[in-house]
Amino acid sequence: MIRARDADKFLFVSTVILLIIGIVMVSSTSYIMAANKFGDGYFFMKKHMLYAIAGLGVFMLAFKIPHTAYRKLAYP
Repeated sequence: MIRARDADKFLFVSTVILLIIGIVMVSSTSYIMAANKFGDGYFFMKKHMLYAIAGLGVFMLAFKIPHTAYRKLAYP
């Protein structure tokens, strides 16, 4: 049987892996266009990483809130 803590770790690790894959894909596909347009090949990667770090922070905050608090906010 999967415990709640194991499921939480799996969700976190899956999210981080997808985030890393997304950052690699953004940097590899937009380097030349960003270098030509903005003079910085990593322009889009920096922007993507900024939003990814902000999203990861919100994810960690939501991760720490007990699920009972979400039940109180849910529409029945």
